Amino acid sequence: MLKLRVDKLLAEKGAEHPQAYLMKFGFSAREARTLVHGIKVEQMRDSVLQRLCEALLCVPNDVFRWFGAADNHLIHLNKRPTIQVTRQLKRAKSAEDADRLLARALAAIAQEDSVQRMAGGRLFLNVGRLLLQRQVKHPNRELVRMGFTWMEAQRLLSSERKAFKMKVLTRLCIAFGCLPNELFDFEGPEGHVLNAVRKAEACVLDERLSGLTDEQLRRVAHAMQARGEASIDNALPLVPNTIL
Repeated sequence: MLKLRVDKLLAEKGAEHPQAYLMKFGFSAREARTLVHGIKVEQMRDSVLQRLCEALLCVPNDVFRWFGAADNHLIHLNKRPTIQVTRQLKRAKSAEDADRLLARALAAIAQEDSVQRMAGGRLFLNVGRLLLQRQVKHPNRELVRMGFTWMEAQRLLSSERKAFKMKVLTRLCIAFGCLPNELFDFEGPEGHVLNAVRKAEACVLDERLSGLTDEQLRRVAHAMQARGEASIDNALPLVPNTIL
């Protein structure tokens, strides 16, 4: 099951007094105490998760940990930072590139305290987007098929929902085969730390292609074959904006 582990994140940031650290960013003493001992938290409001990410300059994936089978994809949330850093450095083309990459990262850490902590906007769970991307015609029925009750499905798809339960978040991650970041969307100012979880507006591929002419389809196909699927973004300007 997913659990909130703010204490681990605060320890990585070198916060000697975790509760006092959170209170500096507007959390009450009770809120800070609850978050620091978050392993016992069973339900959380979207707005509290957003404030927490803003205070710690992080994204949802950073504050959750997985407690369960080691072969579950959610175990990726628990990877040690040193392992992640090592893997990134190994991808460098040369020792010089690795040195430059590490130097830039260390410089960014040194400047972290001066980073503007932006507030505002809205972080929210967007299950409907994932279902739309899967071309699901009946979202409620699909969620019921995944094991949710009809009432749970309606609540998850409702725009009025303001909080989530840890066990429901866990079930969603397992059902969709994703991590928490992929379940959340963010609407807010540019430069905000949570823009890292901002998603493009959902659209179904068939709908995008149905309005193209044969010539436009040939040009898109040629771009994909010649330069790989990643180059499709370069081909999109060839297509009228009203379609895409």
